[in-house]
Amino acid sequence: MKTIENTGFDYSALASSDRKVIRSATARINRRLKRTLADMVAIGQDLALGKSILDGKFCEWVESEWGWSRMTAWQYMKVNDAFTGDVNNIDIKPAAAIALATCSNDEVFAEAIERAESGETITHATAQEIIESHRESSDPPELDCMSAFRLVRESVVKICNRLPDKAKPAIPEFLRTLANQIERGEQ
Repeated sequence: MKTIENTGFDYSALASSDRKVIRSATARINRRLKRTLADMVAIGQDLALGKSILDGKFCEWVESEWGWSRMTAWQYMKVNDAFTGDVNNIDIKPAAAIALATCSNDEVFAEAIERAESGETITHATAQEIIESHRESSDPPELDCMSAFRLVRESVVKICNRLPDKAKPAIPEFLRTLANQIERGEQ
């Protein structure tokens, strides 16, 4: 296991109290990396804690400590958000947990949990089958303007949340350009 002292992350730049909290979170994450769903949830919780303290240095921390992208850290945090109950008695494989946690369909998640609670092992393939079985038809009903606006807004927010912090200042100008293109009928 990687020791905290030998990482590329600069802990000395943190306040003493924050340094202790982040080093402790780092040690816990390292111990849990080889475990199960319960540990993925706990890793996501520690990452969320680290993100709340480190803010702009969060990506540097996860890259320095584990060689992870922001997306990998985000996936662990989504697993933490999604799996709120006792996960010690269900068998959901890590890739399946990520697929389910990042799926926005509550029915998919509920079916997977129900099947896991009845003793079924939920693999990534099983999770994908469940997700696929809940996909809407290829001809969705027509939307009213406000529903369409909400769907576009939700999609844009999800995409923006996945962007690195340094790209976020460009979002308003991009959205203005997009709005102008739509207004002109450009595709």
